[in-house]
Amino acid sequence: MKVRRRSDVRPWRKHLLVAGVVYLALASGCGDGPVGVAPVMTQPAAVLSGTIAKVTATPTTASVAVGSTTTLTAMAYSSSGTLVTGGTFGWTSNNKAVATVSGGVVTGVAPGRATIKVGSGGFTATCAVTVTAPPPVISPVLASSVMLAPASASIGVGGTVQLAATVKDVTGLILTTRPITWSSKAASVATVSATGAVAGVAVGSATVTASVDGIQATSLVTVTTAPPPPPPPPPTVGGVLFADGFEAGYAPKQNNAGWTNTTPVNVTVSTDVAHGGTHSLRFSFPGKVDCNDASAQQAFTLGRQMTEVWMEYYVYFPAGGEGGSARYYHRSQPGCKDTSTNNKFFTVYGPNYSGETTMSLQTWTTAVSVPGDTRVNTAYSKAGRNGIWFYSANDDPFVSAPDLGHWMQIRVHLRLASFGQSNGVIEVWKNGGRILTSTTLDWYDSTNSANYMTQGYLMGWSNSGFTQMTNIYLDDFKIIDQNPGW
Repeated sequence: MKVRRRSDVRPWRKHLLVAGVVYLALASGCGDGPVGVAPVMTQPAAVLSGTIAKVTATPTTASVAVGSTTTLTAMAYSSSGTLVTGGTFGWTSNNKAVATVSGGVVTGVAPGRATIKVGSGGFTATCAVTVTAPPPVISPVLASSVMLAPASASIGVGGTVQLAATVKDVTGLILTTRPITWSSKAASVATVSATGAVAGVAVGSATVTASVDGIQATSLVTVTTAPPPPPPPPPTVGGVLFADGFEAGYAPKQNNAGWTNTTPVNVTVSTDVAHGGTHSLRFSFPGKVDCNDASAQQAFTLGRQMTEVWMEYYVYFPAGGEGGSARYYHRSQPGCKDTSTNNKFFTVYGPNYSGETTMSLQTWTTAVSVPGDTRVNTAYSKAGRNGIWFYSANDDPFVSAPDLGHWMQIRVHLRLASFGQSNGVIEVWKNGGRILTSTTLDWYDSTNSANYMTQGYLMGWSNSGFTQMTNIYLDDFKIIDQNPGW
């Protein structure tokens, strides 16, 4: 029998042997175990795209926190630098107490260092991994006190009121991010939303609670019978609710709007001067010595609850001699116990003068060093400040020498802010030019139960007073409920 030498093996059989060796070298599983011998396979081995001469791991260094993961990528290359595909990689960690690896995904176990090794075809690469401590857990600053405003409120059935919680820490610092839990002890009487809005459901009382970090504050809400809806307003023509030129004395009310008193002190219909006819309304301020004030006031009603209104009238400051009047001079009060120099010029308000829907135009001595001249500003009752007035705009001068003895057109536009908003408007025009503008006022009733205007008055109390009898005239007065397009 003839024995074949090793060199007699057929070339195709030699190729099969080489492929089997390569398969055994590369077919290892992923994980922390060493590269091992592949199990006996009955299927043909996977064919590599080339002969492996180098293995790389990317990145070569990495950092990961305890409990977090980072992913490494392994690649195999031939001696010519060509990427070799079709193989598998085995992954191991030399310090599993610090970091473990599976399929290239490294998990931080404890602070320290570990070397991650990846291998294929007898070649390996490493990545130095640093495991850092997890970031410290920062405990939130907890509430130490909670206050609710208002502490009590009254609403009608179907009405609402907004509660506001002020949360502070132990140092008194206001906290704005702590979660607030709202609840009502009598939801059948009043409910409360997740933002503190309380709604009346039935007549009775309910305690509303705001809880923050175990700290509580309460507000007692009383729900009353819902008031009947107001009657619909009467129809108007051209938006003018009321107009009076005083040609026949005081005009009667129109659309329920008009004068509420036709015999006020120091006010009368006069023929001294007039704007549109022969009559006007005269406000006579008696002359008094320094440090004594005076008053002349004409009240009116809007005839309904209004959140927006326009008014127009003409006013005349005397040059001297009109109806026996002295020349208009706004007196200052140096050395007086009360040094106030503000005089009421125009005022509108809601159910009561000390409420939160009051607005006033006030005249003061000028700040531009012209004795006797007048400046004007707007004042309104800021929501939630219990009738304290805030000044929003100023015009200086408002009345000076060129204005005396001439009729001055005054136009006013007022709009209350929506509840909880800062969109209130006060605008004033003098002789067609806008002189005062405020359009972002928080001017509303903070209980949302009387957010409307109903009445007002012209002129009024004069804190400065006048040294000699002084007449101020008013004519062609209008109340308007639709935008006249000024």
